[in-house]
Amino acid sequence: MHKIYLYRIKLPKGIGIIHRTLENYEHNIFSFNILTFNSQILEVNCFEKIFNKVSFLSPEGENKIIEYESYQNINFSIFKKHDIYYLALSNPPRSLRNFFNQLSKLAGMGYTIEPVSININAVSEYFFKKYNCNIKFISIEKLSLNNKSFANLEIFSTENAIQDSKYFLSKEVFLINKVTLHIKNLISSIELTINKKGFIQSKTNPNSLNNSETFSYIQEILNFQS
Repeated sequence: MHKIYLYRIKLPKGIGIIHRTLENYEHNIFSFNILTFNSQILEVNCFEKIFNKVSFLSPEGENKIIEYESYQNINFSIFKKHDIYYLALSNPPRSLRNFFNQLSKLAGMGYTIEPVSININAVSEYFFKKYNCNIKFISIEKLSLNNKSFANLEIFSTENAIQDSKYFLSKEVFLINKVTLHIKNLISSIELTINKKGFIQSKTNPNSLNNSETFSYIQEILNFQS
């Protein structure tokens, strides 16, 4: 499973300077390996050194501590669309605080980061019309039942979960929180799950985001930010 987390960033130095900085960067905690750099995208494989301590009780009843080093891998991409920079994290580890702090130092004054906000209703309609894809799943949050209660719904379908849901939600205007799209063509098929906070999952795990089907679809998804 390929998991991608999208963020909107301000990058005053530009992607070219970030690339040169990472190429010549020396640090005792972080190391960076440039995978791809072109006019569209910068892809980087980052390694973060982590210092660990494990305490245990010895057979003699004494408290002992073992210290050791480990590494976590962080694959990230920076790309530009409509003069806005985006950060994409591919299958990131749980702990990213040190990485975000380090990226802020590398980017310099004026760097900011914020989650994207995707209009899933608009994305679903666009992909259904353009690709004639199946909408296999939708998640709806806080659907009003009356003035005192609401419901969270999950709807599964073999063809179009949005259309199927209209039979019993015809009087309700609802905002979709998450959708699963099954996009098919003559050569291949791909299944994407997208939520409104820019978290994307697919069953295919490309070696590189650049030139992949997933990256192409991400470019289209980002046209529908709310």
